[in-house]
Amino acid sequence: MHFKASAGWTAWITFLLVQIFLSQELYAVSERDSLEQLLPSREGAAKLEVMNALTGIYLAEDEPFAKTKALEAIQLSESMESGPGRSRAYRNLGNYFYYQSIYDSSIYYYNIALRITEQNEDIESKAKILNDLGVLHDIIGESDKAIDYHLEALEIHEG
Repeated sequence: MHFKASAGWTAWITFLLVQIFLSQELYAVSERDSLEQLLPSREGAAKLEVMNALTGIYLAEDEPFAKTKALEAIQLSESMESGPGRSRAYRNLGNYFYYQSIYDSSIYYYNIALRITEQNEDIESKAKILNDLGVLHDIIGESDKAIDYHLEALEIHEG
């Protein structure tokens, strides 16, 4: 039996796909706007958490602005006790450079984030950063280093 889609079905499927896409776009904008509204009312670690979340959103929407937000988050984090917010801010800046294909800078900021996770014994974040470093070293052709980073991340996840 051979199924042939009618023009009506094709239009209906196209309509549904457009609706799904638009709803996801609206959700992202809504989330960004909600975080932007929260930002002025937050202080300290809570503000840093919002700034890091915004940076993650802007990495997908507006990379240059994401860099600005990441740098602001790092600046705020330097005035606070070291914690997961600080390592996430540095990881976000590493992500920015990754998306720009500036891999040496990305590795630099991931390594700063890694040191912070080790100081804070933040094992979950450490595994994520090790994985990031593994991906980067694979991209630049350093397969042995990439495997080492991925294996270390795997050990953390299994342990």
